[in-house]
Amino acid sequence: MDINQLKNVWKEQKTTSFSREQILAMLKRKSSSVAKWIFYISLGEFIFWILFSLLLPESSLKLNNSSEFFVTAISVVNYIVIIGFIILFFINFKKIKVEQNVSELLANIFRLRKTVRYYIIYNLAMFVLSVILSTWWILIYDSEAINIPSNVKNNTAFWLGLVFAVFTVTLIIVISLYFFYRLLYGFLLRRLKKNYEELKQLQ
Repeated sequence: MDINQLKNVWKEQKTTSFSREQILAMLKRKSSSVAKWIFYISLGEFIFWILFSLLLPESSLKLNNSSEFFVTAISVVNYIVIIGFIILFFINFKKIKVEQNVSELLANIFRLRKTVRYYIIYNLAMFVLSVILSTWWILIYDSEAINIPSNVKNNTAFWLGLVFAVFTVTLIIVISLYFFYRLLYGFLLRRLKKNYEELKQLQ
């Protein structure tokens, strides 16, 4: 059998074809799996940070009552917002899992992708805001907590150096968190985007 005959045989072979409903069901299962992983990862991340804060050695920084309350209030607000995001991830997962048409599935995938982006932006922004507010509060209302020597309290160079150090450390942590989230959630978002584009073709 020559090469042309082989080509003809290959062309005549039956290829597996799927109906529109089968493709929709497969894409829904894949999207539901991604949504489930996003929910599990966000929940695991939340538990990790709680355990991390509980197991962290007690700080040598002795804050007064107002500073303790301020720092605790920021943490509580942050935890409440993150719990809200986790609930939204769970709702999105449940919505994608149930039976629905193409338009509804597209809308839910789009909503989930947008929620994940907001979650990442919130975490990065909240970290920066927490550092700024906590540093400002302690320096203004509880400067004794960081034991600043009296001979440098009025030294401009010292304060500029302190601001630069806080800024540098904050920037390094934010960049690290950004790449962490990009690696962790970026892969899942790309899978959702692929499913979204394939679903658009079914419309």
